Formats: sequence, structure tokens, C-alpha cells
Amino acid sequence: MKTIKYLLVLLILALATPTTQAKTYKEYTLDELIQAADNGDGIAQYLLGRIYGYDDVDMQQKYGVQKDYAKAKKYLYMCVTNSDAGLEGIAKVGSAGLLSDIYNEEDNNEEALWWAYYALQNMENLISSGYDEFVDILCLRIVVTSFIEMYARYSERFISECLFLWDKGAINRAHLLLGVGFAIPAKATGIQPAKSLSFGLLRNEDGTYKYIGEKSNGKPNGFGLLFLKNTVYCGEFKDGKYHGKGWVKYKDTKSMIDGEWRDGKIYNGYYYKDGNLDEPQIVYENGDDRIYGNFKRLDVGKEDKKGYKIPKPVELSLSVRWASELMGDGKQIYHWGSTNPDHKFQSKSPSAPNYLPRSTCLAIYGGAGCNSDITGSGYDAAKCLWASGWRMPSVKEMQELINSCDIVSIDYDVVNVAPQVTIKRSSVTDLMGELSFVIPRSPDGYGMWTGSIDPNDNERAYALIVDMENESVRIESRDRECQFAILPVTDIPYFKKPLYRIK
Repeated sequence: MKTIKYLLVLLILALATPTTQAKTYKEYTLDELIQAADNGDGIAQYLLGRIYGYDDVDMQQKYGVQKDYAKAKKYLYMCVTNSDAGLEGIAKVGSAGLLSDIYNEEDNNEEALWWAYYALQNMENLISSGYDEFVDILCLRIVVTSFIEMYARYSERFISECLFLWDKGAINRAHLLLGVGFAIPAKATGIQPAKSLSFGLLRNEDGTYKYIGEKSNGKPNGFGLLFLKNTVYCGEFKDGKYHGKGWVKYKDTKSMIDGEWRDGKIYNGYYYKDGNLDEPQIVYENGDDRIYGNFKRLDVGKEDKKGYKIPKPVELSLSVRWASELMGDGKQIYHWGSTNPDHKFQSKSPSAPNYLPRSTCLAIYGGAGCNSDITGSGYDAAKCLWASGWRMPSVKEMQELINSCDIVSIDYDVVNVAPQVTIKRSSVTDLMGELSFVIPRSPDGYGMWTGSIDPNDNERAYALIVDMENESVRIESRDRECQFAILPVTDIPYFKKPLYRIK
């Protein structure tokens, strides 16, 4: 889609008179245009690309042709690579923009992005002068959405490039023309706009090697994107090789490798099989790999030791990921340090059968005279009942959860006769994530344990308590005899989604 003024410029080209002919291009027959294009006439090449590739029924009827993307791409590529110094730059820019449009229609996102960036970069003189009305909106949308949604995680450079367009008014104008909103949240993070669209571009003739990024000596050096036949690499390069932080995605299997690369090989990182980004299947350490089973697992979807299914973790862009559901199908409550919800803490009467004094119970549930956290220990119910990659949260992590997220609602669940708490991370610069769970009833109120003991009283530990009356939550020190739910966390690394988004 082009602005009216942009189309007028192209129309002027179409009506122009070739330097060696008496006819205008508009008066050419199809055969004459083809002959001129084959002889190196860049404007004829562009016009043929437009005839075959554009949704212009009248023009196609005039020349007796149908839309043909293969022929369109042939002539547009001829125009873009035309070495004629006298060729109008707008024809090359228009050809690149139309190539991007065509590849976008064919769902070839890599080619669409490469040509869209080429088109925008070659409008540099227009952008620098205020961008005027010359904006290929589709190219703009392809570049911004690709950079923000897909690649911003690894480098602020992608954000800076988009902020350059933002500051020149291009994105705002796109919004007015199409009603498409581009929210560039990085403004609030202190990221500075680029001074230009400064990534370099490399490609081979058949398009099986396409690069957008920093380069020197004709090779990728610094940060960039490399599209190959069966892989995509986003990250750092040195002398054309993967070197530094980055990830590779295999197009056929959707598998990914994420981590630190050295001289083109993974050195420290993680392998995620078949698009499963919740947890890695292989860990690479110092150039060696450790196969499945030799490191912490989450076992998502499997049954825990009590027969309940282990849920997925939720990404809230915090220091840990939180389980999407409470332990025990959301209905079990635990004494602090107990790995069995059926355990009885202490009989009220010394004459009762199997009576245990409080000191013994405290020794069983959390260790005798315990004065430290049980997070990740043998008294951690999440680690013991789920899998080694799960654990109870620390009080610091629980505090982070309620400080960094919004308590969207605390509603009363009539069916379960308990509060349903919904917590959402809705920071503009982060992914939106949400936790929603019903906290089961307990004789001690509604709460969730942390694995942190109260340093001032080792018979108490910290829990998140839900105050139904005031519809709020707070962290309190509670007797270890109390029974509360547990919402596990994991710090197992995984392939994070981008931290910026289009709104």
C-alpha cells in the first residue's frame, strides 16, 4: 500500500520519455517494455514488475497479462540490481518495496523483511528531511513488527532503529493512514533512537544467504540477523561466524539453540526440541553437551508423586517463572516443611494416639532447630513431589511478585468457597503474563507458603496472605504449624520471548 503522493511519483515515471526514444513509457507495447528491460532499462524493469505484481486490473488488461509473481520478482530484482548510475533512485526503492509486498503475500517473512529494510534504508534522504509523505506503509509495518516482536530481546539496536522511524514521524503517519498503532514502549526505558537506519545488508543471488546487521570487511561483524536455507541466527558475529550471545532456529523442526557461541559453535547454552520452549532437552557447558536426564527437569504435563499433573510455568518477566497452578490440583494445603498434605502436625492432647510434641514436629517439618530457608531442600514439597527443577519461592521472590505485578482481582469463588486471585504483569515494556488461581480454604486463613523462615523466630515462616475483607494481599510471618497452599517457581532457563511488543 502506498500513499497518494508516492503513487504520483511512480506515475510521473510511467509517463516519462526514455532518453533514446520518442515514445513515452506509457505508449510502449508489452514487447517493447520487455525488450527495453532486457537491454538494461531500469524504469522499464520496474514498470514490468509493477504490471505483473501489482493489483492493477486495468493495467494488466491493457497489456493482456495476468498477475504473475514469478515474472514480477524477476524484473523487480533486475531493477534493484541495475548498475545504471542514471537510474532514478525512486525506481529502485519502489522495486524493493514491491518485492517486499509480494514476499509478504507469499508468507515469506525473511525475504519480506530484507527487502522492506532495503526499501526504507534507501529512502534515507526522504526520512532525514522529515519523511514527507514518501512512506511505504507495508514495508514500515514489516520492519517494525519483525524487529519489535521477534528480535528485540537480543539487542536494543532493533528498538533504536524503530525509534528513529518514530522520531521522524513515519510511524505516526502510518497510524493516521491505516489506523495501525505502533506502540514503541522503549521510549520509557532510556534507549536512544538510532541516527539512521544503519544496519548493513548482504545477500547472495538465490537468496539462500540474507543478512541484516552490523558488518565490516564485507562480513557480519557485531550484531545481526542471518537467514540461511534451513536456519535463522539472531545474535553476535565475529568475522562472519556466530560468536557471542545468540540463538539459532531450525526451520524444519522448530528446534532452537540459545546461548553463547564461539567460532561458529555453541559453547554454553541450551537446546529446545521441536518448538518446546518451556525447558531445554540438552545443556551445553564449555563446548560439551549433557543429555536429557542429567540436569534439572520440570516434567511439564507429567504426573507428580501424588498423581496430579504438573502444570506449565508462566512468564512474567521476573527473576523466576511461576507455576500456572497450585500444587495438588489447587486443593491441597501443607504445613511448612511438610512434603505430604496428609501429615498431621501435632495432636492437641498428649494422651492422643501417636502424639508428637511440638519440638518433634518442628524437627520433622523443616528440620530440628531450623533457622534457614528450606527452598530447594529435602523439606521443599515442590522439589520433592514435582521435579528437581521446581521449588518453593523465597520470601524475596514472593515480594517481587506482588511488587512488580498488578493484583487485578480478588474474587470469591462460590463453587470452591475460596478466593480466586488474578495477578498480571502488564508493564508496557514487558510481555503480558497472568496467574489466576483459587486458594484453598485452611483453618488458618487463605495463604501460600514461601520457603523462607522468619529469622527472628525459627518456629515461624513467611507466607502470602489473602485479605478478603480488604481485597488485598500481604506477606506475613506465620506459625509453621499453619496449613497453606504452595505455588512453586523455577529458575530453569528457557528461550524467552521478546520483551517488547506491538500494541
